[in-house]
Amino acid sequence: MKIICRKAIITESSSKEIPKTPIALKYSKKLYEFCIQNAEIYIQTRMNDPDLEKEMKLGFEKFLECLDVYLEIYYQNLSEHKKIDMIFHIYGGVTLKFGSIMRATNKFHKKPIFSNIAVEMNPDEIFEYTSDNGVCFAQVLLITEIIMNYEKPMHLALVQ
Repeated sequence: MKIICRKAIITESSSKEIPKTPIALKYSKKLYEFCIQNAEIYIQTRMNDPDLEKEMKLGFEKFLECLDVYLEIYYQNLSEHKKIDMIFHIYGGVTLKFGSIMRATNKFHKKPIFSNIAVEMNPDEIFEYTSDNGVCFAQVLLITEIIMNYEKPMHLALVQ
């Protein structure tokens, strides 16, 4: 499957507008927690775990790649004296606003489960991907929450 990549992984909004649709998330069990200083070593250690499913290994691998790209963009806009502090939480699942559950875990009732989802594409990017009337289908690899400099968390799902 083709990995869906975005040019900008995380877009920071300079305006603090209230979203039109409130996002209500309820995370399930926290699988992993690590900080930016030891992210690469922590993930490499987890990827060597023989019990880890191939989807989660791919998720960790792509997470590191995406993190490198994001940090490169972020550091360009960072003053030289400002320190970056990031904490990453990886969850096994999340319950969305209307009760839908998205999962990405090795053990859900002793079986791996990685949810399949539909993604509505940005109209400007619709022809860059194979879609069905503007909707792409993907599999969730990782469900993450990123807290940067103790600000409001960013909620991300890495999909393929």
